[in-house]
Amino acid sequence: MVRRLLITALEKREEGKAWEMWLALYPHMTVPQPGAKKPMLKFQPFSIFLGKLRGTQTENTDLTTEEIIAKFEDVRKRHQKKA
Repeated sequence: MVRRLLITALEKREEGKAWEMWLALYPHMTVPQPGAKKPMLKFQPFSIFLGKLRGTQTENTDLTTEEIIAKFEDVRKRHQKKA
């Protein structure tokens, strides 16, 4: 239980730092610089920005539900073997 609380606290702290980074980049994603027609950076919603930082950003695929479930089952089996 204490371990789960610590993990949650660390995740929240990480998310807070990511939010501050995203806020610092926000003007560069929305306001063009003087003499420019568009902003320096392409706009990204915070959820995508956070996913990229965490390395959990999902990709759009053409996989069927069955294929995704099969991949998940493979990962689960490998994880169970390690434990």
